[in-house]
Amino acid sequence: MVAEINTVRIFLDPFFDATLVVLSSLLAAMVLILTHRLFRFNLYQAWLVLRQIVGWLLIIIGILGMILPGPGIPFFVLGVLLVGRRHHLIRRSWVLLRLNLRRLGQRPGLLGHAAQFAYRQIQRTRAQIRPMLRNVSARHHRQGEHRR
Repeated sequence: MVAEINTVRIFLDPFFDATLVVLSSLLAAMVLILTHRLFRFNLYQAWLVLRQIVGWLLIIIGILGMILPGPGIPFFVLGVLLVGRRHHLIRRSWVLLRLNLRRLGQRPGLLGHAAQFAYRQIQRTRAQIRPMLRNVSARHHRQGEHRR
């Protein structure tokens, strides 16, 4: 009984989320140092590895934050941004979300209207973001910063 109460107190501690972020940052730094020493990556390759590790850690922390008390959505969004929208799992989840919203939008009632509204908002946001992404991509290509 005492152990259960102490566990709940740990999750309700306001510094718990900050502690998780610090620990995940330290873990990511250790991985970066090990990958740099063991495999002699250049900095760009090390950044690609580190970005994936930190991104997935933030996604896990975000999901735990949504289940447990605490701010989970900001960690989840940052993790998705770090992992990248072109990752196959994230891309597939995004496609499934859009397909399910479109299917739910055909239902009558409040659920159908809410799904239609959410789908329209996604379409509007994508239409606004696409030109900005094209401009950034074109600028990187012109400056020679595009690396593969």
